[in-house]
Amino acid sequence: MTVFFCAALFCTGAFCQSGDFAEGERLFRQNDPRGATVYLEKAAASLSYPKAFVYLSVAYYQLGMYAESIDACERGMSVPGTDKKVLAFNAGNSAFAAGDFCRKIPCTDRKNRRNRNYQKSVTRKNKQH
Repeated sequence: MTVFFCAALFCTGAFCQSGDFAEGERLFRQNDPRGATVYLEKAAASLSYPKAFVYLSVAYYQLGMYAESIDACERGMSVPGTDKKVLAFNAGNSAFAAGDFCRKIPCTDRKNRRNRNYQKSVTRKNKQH
């Protein structure tokens, strides 16, 4: 009885949250975006796994759930440690796929526009089209 209680107490902490992220990442990598979103949402809610927002945005995009993809990007932008450039690109791709060509993506900020590495990649990509 004591062992069960200790195990249940341990599982309510960071271990289960880590398990949610690991399982979500595993399902995402196995091309199961629907299954992955359940676990990645739990991991993202803990705010301990910044990468969960990137996986979530792509998983929702793959499912054709563009509004949810953009929402995941926007939520992730306020979390320390997230890759904000990737989230901005994902949000833009989701808005485009949804046919929302006029949407202002709040993910793109002045800091990114002033970053020379960011400018080069955007400029190079635009010249290819």
